[in-house]
Amino acid sequence: MNTDPNPALAESQITEVTAELIALAAAMASSNHEAFQVHTYRLNKLGVTREDMIKAVNIALQIKMAPHRTVVEMAEHYLVGGEKNHGCCGGDCECDEEAGGGCGEGGCGCH
Repeated sequence: MNTDPNPALAESQITEVTAELIALAAAMASSNHEAFQVHTYRLNKLGVTREDMIKAVNIALQIKMAPHRTVVEMAEHYLVGGEKNHGCCGGDCECDEEAGGGCGEGGCGCH
C-alpha cells in the first residue's frame, strides 16, 4: 500500500535490515518455519547480530502470546480465584455465598 502521492520523492526510513527484522518477527508470529529460516539466513548475510534477531523474535512472541495470556488469566480468575473463592460468576457479580445471593433463579440473575 503506497500512501505517498509521489513515491520518487519519498525516502524510506525502513532499511533492508529493518525490513528483514520485521519479516523475521512476522514469520515467528505466524509460526512459518520456512520464512523464519529464510529471513534468519538473510539477516546473517547482512551481518545482523543474534541479539537483534532475538529482540525481533521476542517482540513477535509478546504479540503472539497476548491472546493466550488473556485467556489464561480469565481461566485463573474463574477457576482458581484470588485470595477468596469467587462465586459462580467468577467474582464479577454479588451472587457468591457470602453475599447470600446464590446463582440463577432468585439470586443475582447471572445465569
